Amino acid sequence: ETRHLCSHLHLHRLHFQKGTFPFFFLRDKTLFFNFLKDRMRYLVIACLLFSAAVQAHSYCMPEESCWPSASDWQGLASQLSDSDSLIDVSPPAQACLSPESAGCEMLLGQFANAGYRSGLPGGMQMPAWEANGTVGCFVPGEPCLQGAVPVKGVKVHKKEDAVAAINFGRQHNLRVVVKSTGHDYLGRSTAPGSFLIWMHEYTGAKFMDSFTTGCPGASPTTAVHVLGGTQWGEVYEGADSRNVVVVGGNALTVGAAGGYVQGGGHGALSPAFGLAVDNVLEVEIVTADGQIRNASACENPELFFALRGGGGGNWGVIVSIVYKTHPRPALADFTAVVGYVPGVFGSNKEGAMRYFMKLYGQWIKYLDSTQPGKWSGYGLIDKNGFLLKKLFIGSDADAQTGASWIQSRLEARADLFTTSFQYGGYTVRSCGSFMDWHGQQTDETGSNFAIADRLVPTASFYNDTLRDDIYDSIADLVEENGFVTHMLLGGGKVAEADPHHNETSVNPLWRSSLTVPTTGAAFERVFSKSDLDRARYQAWSSMSRLRSLTPDAAYYNEADYYEPNWVESFWGPHYDRLLQVKGDVDPTGVFTCWQCVGGTRGRNQNIIPSSSFTVVPSLAAFLFSCVFALLLAFA
Repeated sequence: ETRHLCSHLHLHRLHFQKGTFPFFFLRDKTLFFNFLKDRMRYLVIACLLFSAAVQAHSYCMPEESCWPSASDWQGLASQLSDSDSLIDVSPPAQACLSPESAGCEMLLGQFANAGYRSGLPGGMQMPAWEANGTVGCFVPGEPCLQGAVPVKGVKVHKKEDAVAAINFGRQHNLRVVVKSTGHDYLGRSTAPGSFLIWMHEYTGAKFMDSFTTGCPGASPTTAVHVLGGTQWGEVYEGADSRNVVVVGGNALTVGAAGGYVQGGGHGALSPAFGLAVDNVLEVEIVTADGQIRNASACENPELFFALRGGGGGNWGVIVSIVYKTHPRPALADFTAVVGYVPGVFGSNKEGAMRYFMKLYGQWIKYLDSTQPGKWSGYGLIDKNGFLLKKLFIGSDADAQTGASWIQSRLEARADLFTTSFQYGGYTVRSCGSFMDWHGQQTDETGSNFAIADRLVPTASFYNDTLRDDIYDSIADLVEENGFVTHMLLGGGKVAEADPHHNETSVNPLWRSSLTVPTTGAAFERVFSKSDLDRARYQAWSSMSRLRSLTPDAAYYNEADYYEPNWVESFWGPHYDRLLQVKGDVDPTGVFTCWQCVGGTRGRNQNIIPSSSFTVVPSLAAFLFSCVFALLLAFA
């Protein structure tokens, strides 16, 4: 990193008296040439590193002469598997330039439908990421500009399409982005002026009764081979029909082979079977050099390490992945839908919501101490009440034990809590399958949020004062942002996996954490720069108290856009190892993104950066770098 070299240059510089100028060396040729000899090696290295740093993100843009010609694009099309594989990518809202059109009617009617949005090559589940800052195409109104929506793309039907696309992007110095479904809270799968590799239609899940990686000592296991664009809903349906389960995401339209798993991947089955990365057996990926590589514990093991937690959109294009499956255990559901008694919320520190949050923290401790690794699931807490959707690994009779603890305490405070409304109440039931517990619903999308999250250590729950402070700070998040999504996803097999912290690249603090509270600040579909800045600042600042009570650890896929100490929070001690892998598999930066390993946010950059950058011509960048390095060397 150039920063370290700059420090090195500073430590080795000559210290001149105040008012002197280094070129006084010209009076003494021997002294001058000794000075040059001592400094030249640093100057050359600095020159090259600064040039590389400037060039790393100087991609060819559509308005530049370097942009591929029509014949170049025709040449790429001839290499692809289908006549419709090369696509022009449009902002989804472009359909409403004709407000009465069927396309506009469809968009407006399905705006919050995650399945519909995932089928739009230019669509993101959070539409703000379709804009470049505030420049884009919005519903309603004009102008309609490309924003951050890629300009051209390849619809992958075969893995060779991904090979051709990567080679084309690298050869023409294009900003290459990879997208399957657009479930992306941080905009890593789209970029202004970019070239899209769209995996959405490359789907399929093949279940296997016996699979082995061929690694020494590897035992056969049941598994599922998933193609790069497959969504979790398809995998879950297939698993249910075979009486097996697989660890995956909660939203059915999330991609099973993309950023979800590369960011670590948690799910309701994690306490029973580990994180998604703990269940990956093999990955097939096209890297930046256009080569198809297999990665497993014994083949390309460093790449395998990076792909299991090192973050999506940064290592290549995953064309298939193999997950371990597990025999389906007994499953039970506990659902609670509870409202606050009107007029109680916010009246004092022991108001309904704050009372519940502290009680909730105590309940999590009870579950972990009495039925460890058995409970998981989600909670949504807002200013009106809360919804708990919990999964128990075991019988409904055993689930009742844990459920009764919190139900009885809530019912004892009828002055604070009520279930006297439609859908209100408590239920415990046995589930015939994972999808029986989950249901067919998926998350609603199409809204804009700036989000932030935090991992809460298991040990915190056994310190009563600290636990109460943490859950009171989570109540602060509800008051400030309107909601918190609380996920019980740690402990059990998550804690037991990767005991030496050297097999997967997720932050090792995942292994000692129990819950993940997530919040966010909303902003409108059509927004100003001040709206966006306010939301991001609110998400960032609202987490301050919770951050002060917990270690640096956040879930990569759902973290703050301005996550403080982001390298430590996402990867802990793994970053330097990941940086080495990045240099090995993508030395020229074909793939890059925000808060990615070696990406567009500086390693120690904790200042909110500008959202724009300037493309600098190669020669100018090199000369600028040399001049700047010269100033450093002679300073």
